[in-house]
Amino acid sequence: MTLKEIHFYINMCVWLFFLNIRNLEIAQLSDEYNLIVSLDAGCVVLKDTSTVYDETNIETFTIKEGEPNSAKVAIQGQVTMKKDDETADKEDSGLDQWDTRVQASSNMWCDEEFFYLKSQLTAWHNNEACFDKTWTKKIERFHV
Repeated sequence: MTLKEIHFYINMCVWLFFLNIRNLEIAQLSDEYNLIVSLDAGCVVLKDTSTVYDETNIETFTIKEGEPNSAKVAIQGQVTMKKDDETADKEDSGLDQWDTRVQASSNMWCDEEFFYLKSQLTAWHNNEACFDKTWTKKIERFHV
């Protein structure tokens, strides 16, 4: 790894540190606590490959005071990658322009007997949906 790459990596780590936001919301009438963690990595251009990378993520943790089975989490994330090179416009350049995006959401909760999971994953290529799947799982707690 070159000194320039190390410097870039350190700057990215510092940048990501400042974009991680946590908010705690307390509903006093219902004794419900919501911890919301937001990550926005910003839009980064990788100059060597003319690739644009963008990532966002929101995690919401919820629980009611004295009710451990009320715990739940909702996670939503999106990653976008684009290649937008001027030379790709030229005929026979061998390069392509592309635009991809993946969006995921997941919800987890429980009751006295089971853990539950519901997730959805959707992908787009050049703004056209090319994959979409939703699934649910019910997992026995086995005394947990």
